Order: sequence, then C-alpha cells, then structure tokens
Amino acid sequence: MTIISALLLLAALGATNDSPVAASESAASAVPKAIYTPAAPYPPALLRQCIGGDVIFNITVAESGHVTDVEIISSPDKAFNYPVIKAVKSVWRFEPYTTAHSGVPARFRSGMGFNPECE
Repeated sequence: MTIISALLLLAALGATNDSPVAASESAASAVPKAIYTPAAPYPPALLRQCIGGDVIFNITVAESGHVTDVEIISSPDKAFNYPVIKAVKSVWRFEPYTTAHSGVPARFRSGMGFNPECE
C-alpha cells in the first residue's frame, strides 16, 4: 500500500489527521489514538494477478489499547481478509481511550488499501 493510497482511503473514511483510523458512525463510540498500525502483507497470489482494493472493517480496542476484534465489512477479495485480521489483531496498538480517567473499550470503522503496481 502506498502512502498516497493510504491517505486517500483514510480521507474517504473520514479519518482525522492525527490517527489512521476513521470515526465510527456512532457518536457514542470513541476513537483512540493509533500508536502502531502497519499494513498487512499483500497476498502473493493477488499481487501476481494485480488484484487490489480497499478492505473496510470494524475494530474493537480494549482498555489496554490492544485490538480484541476485527469484523470485515467489505473486501475486494476474500484472500485479503485473513492477512488484514491477523495484522490488525496481532500488531496494531492504540493509546487506551479514557473517560474520567478510566480506560474504556472502543469500537470504530477503519480500512486498509491494497494497490498493486501492475504493468
């Protein structure tokens, strides 16, 4: 995923400038600040076939800042789903969202773009 495609995806999702995650449709949901959100590896078969697109998902972040749940909303190909879920759940980290000095879980929508450079 190129930086430009990531920024375009985030802009389309309504993300803030200081976080690569998008605000939830629910005003009651909070969006914790991202600390580490690397891209998932590109599935080799899809890269060879020059298949790309945006994977959109709901993400739940625990009080600790660790991701506890990822729900795929849309994906250009099911082969993107597992690498995205694995990357988001295993390595993405957030600052815990707090209200009144107490950590609370947060659920919001985010996405990851896959844009192959094909000839």
